[in-house]
Amino acid sequence: MMNQIARLRFWFHKSCSKLSIFLMEHLPHCQENIDVDTSEFEDADCSEELKEFSQMAAKEYEEHINSEPVLDPQTTILFTSGHHRRRCNFLTARRYRTYIRSSYLWAREQGITTFITDYTTPFGLLAMETLLELRSTGADFALYAISSRYFAKRKSFRLIPETDIEVTWNISKCDYRFQCLYSIDTLRRVYSNVGVRCTENGIYQKR
Repeated sequence: MMNQIARLRFWFHKSCSKLSIFLMEHLPHCQENIDVDTSEFEDADCSEELKEFSQMAAKEYEEHINSEPVLDPQTTILFTSGHHRRRCNFLTARRYRTYIRSSYLWAREQGITTFITDYTTPFGLLAMETLLELRSTGADFALYAISSRYFAKRKSFRLIPETDIEVTWNISKCDYRFQCLYSIDTLRRVYSNVGVRCTENGIYQKR
């Protein structure tokens, strides 16, 4: 119950922040203040700091990309929502959590050791949380996170969606996060190297 209240507060404050920004951008007197602040920022000499920050960010991103794991279709499974009538939501989450656990056991019997979850889809998010629970009990497997849509556009299985911090915290527990939003080729490469796909509607193996 406390989690639900905390999530409601989060989304309420986030909506208020968005409304405040919208009003600031469209009200005449607020626009004048923004123009003044922008002018002061442009006059400020912070080129060296920005250059240093840009170089640091580029270096970290390059290191992250270079450490991208190599996927073997024979030992890799992807959990994501499908495009059909069956949906993962707050009413069906309990049943799908059991289904994900049984799919995990089936996958291990097939020799699958790498699990990828699309946390921006309801079923993929539930799979990530369920697989993290299994790892916390001693299960040994590689767990990667991937996003097929922008973080702000992600879908949840909960009636009251989890906060951004909750999702980010779970992502940090994964072994790697594929940066697909900066390169559509990355998303295509990952999907093409997945031998098995698990959705609400069943398990599909690539032939």
